[in-house]
Amino acid sequence: MAVRIFLASGKQRLIADADGARLDEALFVITRGDETVLTLPSTDVVGAQFEERGAVRYYIAGTANKG
Repeated sequence: MAVRIFLASGKQRLIADADGARLDEALFVITRGDETVLTLPSTDVVGAQFEERGAVRYYIAGTANKG
């Protein structure tokens, strides 16, 4: 599986082989197994979608577009 992150700057970042993501108030954390792969301020992340074999499986919203 891969995670595509949509950033407030308008850019995207694809993390191959990631299998999880969570929003922990101030942080948006991308994981692979029990390992943290990437940590970003949640205010920089619009959202992340999980992709598998070209299909979007699910989406987690960040806080970049929230008041």
